[in-house]
Formats: sequence, structure tokens, C-alpha cells
Amino acid sequence: MYQLVKLGRLSSGFLHDLLNPLTALLCNLEQKKEMQEDLNTAFLITQKMRNFLISTKKQFSCGEKKEMFLINYEVEQVLEVLSYYIRKNKIEVEFKALKKIKLYGDPVKFSHAVLNIVSNAIDAYSFCEDSFKKIEIYLVKKNGKIMLCVRDFAKGVPVEVQNKIFKPFFTTKEQGIGIGLALVKNIIENDFNGNVYFKNNKGHGATFVVKIRG
Repeated sequence: MYQLVKLGRLSSGFLHDLLNPLTALLCNLEQKKEMQEDLNTAFLITQKMRNFLISTKKQFSCGEKKEMFLINYEVEQVLEVLSYYIRKNKIEVEFKALKKIKLYGDPVKFSHAVLNIVSNAIDAYSFCEDSFKKIEIYLVKKNGKIMLCVRDFAKGVPVEVQNKIFKPFFTTKEQGIGIGLALVKNIIENDFNGNVYFKNNKGHGATFVVKIRG
């Protein structure tokens, strides 16, 4: 029974990770203006999907692709994949990194975690009518620890759901399946021996923080 539950959760996570890039791909292909830029983004998203499928196949065969990769590059690629959503929602995104930071592990999994966190920040503005929409992303390394922060200025995380948002299948979205942040927690903790948490900002919004020893 446990194996069936585990397989069910894995399948849900698999579908969720395909859904984000597929939706972004369709949205970009629907655009009629700036066709070359949209095709470039669609090509990038397709590459991301291919890499994800290869990574998933290796997991089923008990193999993983671990290597040194550049975190800055993975974050920039995620922002490119989500560029249509960002433009559509008129969100200003600022990515700050004082230097290039490398990490050892599976870059595809790390990219999935970042994509889900940033997507969550974008979705936070669907509950907010403020005209000011901004996401700040900070990447720093200090005292042997890498920290990636994603901050939005929406309404923050309600008190009544703060203990549930990292649990599988919990969602506050009408069309959500509650897998995104659960996948983030699983990837960061189990694949990178790190931790992920959030805090509501003073004033507006929330900040999600990923900490990994590197």
C-alpha cells in the first residue's frame, strides 16, 4: 500500500512539473507579436521539458545526473521560461547576485524547485489588486552557505494555512493540485540536504528562502 501511495505522489509530481512548462509553451506559441522572441522562448521551454523527462527516466533506473552547475544560470533560465507569465501579469522582476555561485547536484531538479517558487510568487498576485507588482530574487553565499530568496509584495501567507503550504495536495488555488511547494521541499531537503522556509514580510508579501551548504 505504501508503494502505491508513493507511486501516486510521484505521478502527481511528474504531471505537475510537466504542466508548468507546457502551459508556458502554449502561451508563448499563442502570441502573434514578437514571433522570433516567442519561438526562442518556446524552444527553451521544450528543452527544459526534454531535460526533465531524461532526469525522470534516470530516477526510475536508479541513476541521477549530478554535476557542478551555475545557480545564476538556472535562475535566469527559469525567468526566461516564465517570461510570458511575468509580462502578462505586468510584474517587475529583479534578480540580484553579487557573484556567480556554483553548486553540486542535479541542475534539472534544482531548476524545478526554483520554477515552482517563482511561479508561486507570480500566483500570489492573483489574490492582490495592487498596481505595484514586483518580485525580488537574491542569491548570496556566506560562511559556506548558499541562500536563494524569492520575495513578493502581495498579501503574504494567511495564518490559517502557514502550517500546510508545504504539505502534498494542499492548495488555495482554484485549479491547483497542491504539489508545487511540496516538490520544492522534497528536492531541497532530500536532493540537496538543504532547507526551505518562508516568512511574511513587514508590510506586504512573503519571502521564500532556500538554504544549502555549498
